[in-house]
Amino acid sequence: MQQSMDMFEILLYSEAGAGEVFSTHPLAIPGLEGERPLTLYLPPDYLLNPEKTYPVAYFFDGQNLYEGQDSGPPGWNLHNILDQRFAQGLEVPIAVGIHHGLNRDEELCPWPAEKGQTPRGDALLQWLVEDLHPQLVEQLQIDDRPEMRLVGGASLGGLLALYAGFSYSDFFGKVMSMSPSLWVGNGAIYDYIAEAAFLHNLDFLKLYIDCGALEDDDDPEAWSEEYWEEPADDDNVDDNVDDNVDDNVDETISTQTKLAAAISVPNQAASDDDANEDNDEDNEDEDEDDEEWDTDPLEDAEYLVEILEAKGFEDGEHFLWVPDPEGEHNEWHWSKRLPLALAWLFEDDTSLLN
Repeated sequence: MQQSMDMFEILLYSEAGAGEVFSTHPLAIPGLEGERPLTLYLPPDYLLNPEKTYPVAYFFDGQNLYEGQDSGPPGWNLHNILDQRFAQGLEVPIAVGIHHGLNRDEELCPWPAEKGQTPRGDALLQWLVEDLHPQLVEQLQIDDRPEMRLVGGASLGGLLALYAGFSYSDFFGKVMSMSPSLWVGNGAIYDYIAEAAFLHNLDFLKLYIDCGALEDDDDPEAWSEEYWEEPADDDNVDDNVDDNVDDNVDETISTQTKLAAAISVPNQAASDDDANEDNDEDNEDEDEDDEEWDTDPLEDAEYLVEILEAKGFEDGEHFLWVPDPEGEHNEWHWSKRLPLALAWLFEDDTSLLN
């Protein structure tokens, strides 16, 4: 292993003809509590092409990108999905997984997720952009153009990725926001995006947003173990991945118009007149910051799309919105949609997505 890879000392696993996944020892991040490792995926041809440079993708909740935690559900299967992209001749990034530390709710939030918490999302992003990224550019074969930098995550990680795309619009050109937790700070991300005066990356921005229609459901039978079974041979691997992408395109993109018609603005986004009427009817008003966010995640995401469109973002040009009619809030469903997200962000075949 080349000397510049000293930061990533532990080889988690590697297979002939496949990418390699490394890990660091636990490390501290200024402004965050506790320590956590990072994981690094290198494309299969990385060590064979010393002159080639690659996009870089930063993912939050790095502990769930591969097999997941020992006691938890299956992870995103990221390494196999990226290996399949390589086998199909598609662009493959260097993937950096940032594990969370002692308090995930604080680390992945730009605003308090609960009363009394200290949001540390800005500290995490500042470290990523100003400390981690320069180190990796110095050590790795990274194409260091903004349009080749991706930030992604799901749930709270999806919220922070979305926030990063606006707070560091001169840095990130690709944003993957899966099932973002838009309720944090009573929907503070809505005002943040609506009030954003200027985006440096609008000319090359690729923003992917999705959400499942069943994300409010807690179904213990939601996991499909068959998805994680190893294929019998390499041909089946390719067929399964192709089918997975095609099925997702057919099932999610084709339902956008129908679902959008049935989605209303979130309760917390009601008009001023409605809010005044509610105040008149209830003399026991509570501080708005203490109110519980109780809307449907799919409705929240649709309202986000309306804000983006009002600011001049075009669906199919600057962003792709994917409502998944069967989607639930877990790693299996995020992994299921991951090939589609990567296809959009890396512009594999945009004709499939229109």
